[in-house]
Amino acid sequence: MIILTYFPEHKNYRRLIKTIFKRFDLLKEGELWLGGLASIIIVVLIIFTCRFSDMFLNLYPIEETSHDARMAVSCDSSLLNAKFITSLQLLSIHKHEQEQSIFDMLDQQHITLTIHFIGTAFSCKNVSMQQNMDRGQSISSTSFNCSFDNENFILSISTLLPQHRISVEFNLKGPYFVGGFRLCLSGPSKTQNEKKYIVEELDFCQMFSPLNETLTVNALVNIKMTKTINRTMGMSINDDSMYGGLWLPKLSVTTLSDALVYEENGEYLRYLPERTSLIVDMSESDFFVQNTQEPIARRNEIIF
Repeated sequence: MIILTYFPEHKNYRRLIKTIFKRFDLLKEGELWLGGLASIIIVVLIIFTCRFSDMFLNLYPIEETSHDARMAVSCDSSLLNAKFITSLQLLSIHKHEQEQSIFDMLDQQHITLTIHFIGTAFSCKNVSMQQNMDRGQSISSTSFNCSFDNENFILSISTLLPQHRISVEFNLKGPYFVGGFRLCLSGPSKTQNEKKYIVEELDFCQMFSPLNETLTVNALVNIKMTKTINRTMGMSINDDSMYGGLWLPKLSVTTLSDALVYEENGEYLRYLPERTSLIVDMSESDFFVQNTQEPIARRNEIIF
């Protein structure tokens, strides 16, 4: 009020503020707008409650919430207006029409398999690839890319898988050894229906190497692919849900070393093999993981 007296052009604001203060009875009860300090405290609490509720409402979903936004609401950065439910469900169950699209997009994602044979003298001219079929049949394939790093002795082979349920065999012909290998799976991301459905990029690698031994000449890797579906419920009941999908690979090997074979039949066998083979058997799990995210409090609930 004192400051406004030095600005005559703002006398209307000063008159308004003066009128408001006259209506607040801070010291005694009276027939005014608000009576006593308790009423002032209640008004302040209501203001802060409304502000906190509005800021808390915006802490959903977690993908669109930054660390600074969470810290602005409270000192706890883990505060979120979201709760999560995870379930394991059969793939064979009937899918809702809205959910089916994300499953179809995952099935259509192109996956590239890359094998890096590490610590080897095998070159690209020693490589052949085949697709193993049922009943012991196989089909030779030349649809792969190959490169050799002369400095680090790494042979890299990559191929685009025609399907997600497949058995691929890589044969390396020659009297050489392999120290280990790294298996990588990659696939591009894809969106649909204005980002209502999003398939995440697949970028997965895992290293396999026996301890103080060379790699077995007959390696087998089993890959179990599991669909992970992330469903984000709308802020209001009438809003559409958002769906995200991601492949989760689980790798297992039978054995990485032939040490027991050499120990039982003789060390000279280390120098006799003329071929090293790696079989990659990929299949899909019968289950899928569904993660559901929904708000703790919706707008109507907060207003109520």
